[in-house]
Amino acid sequence: MLDRWPDGSIRWALLDWQFGADSGDAPYRLRVGPTTEPRPVPHNPVRVERKDESLRLAAGPIAITLQ
Repeated sequence: MLDRWPDGSIRWALLDWQFGADSGDAPYRLRVGPTTEPRPVPHNPVRVERKDESLRLAAGPIAITLQ
């Protein structure tokens, strides 16, 4: 889960899986249960800083400034 609403429901989810090309119209179902592991907090989360007319985004060794 990438983000949750204040009530705890899922707001954003990133899904990644492999499937066979010969599967035709096979249905896919997403099931979330009590054994689902929470997403770990990133080591270098994105930091956002506003200063006057500029916006700086930084994550680990990478930073960009938008003016």
